[in-house]
Amino acid sequence: MSNKYPKKRKNITTEENLIAAQWMDADGIHIISPINPLTPQQQQELTIIYQNNIRNSPLWNEFIKIYGPDGAEQALKQCRVQTGGNLK
Repeated sequence: MSNKYPKKRKNITTEENLIAAQWMDADGIHIISPINPLTPQQQQELTIIYQNNIRNSPLWNEFIKIYGPDGAEQALKQCRVQTGGNLK
């Protein structure tokens, strides 16, 4: 017997379904996402994921060595997701 009213899929934003590819180049880290354009909320969510990934990586210890704990937090705030070709 088929279900007359199938369950609706919830649109859950996660790191797995937002990031398709990423790489680092001389001018920074680039990410290609299947969602275009990103809403401000999605940009914020990706920024939080990105910053948490940095905090949980060996790079975070380097930030602290170079900038100190407070300076590392300030530097981390500069690591954010932006969209478009002309990023400032």
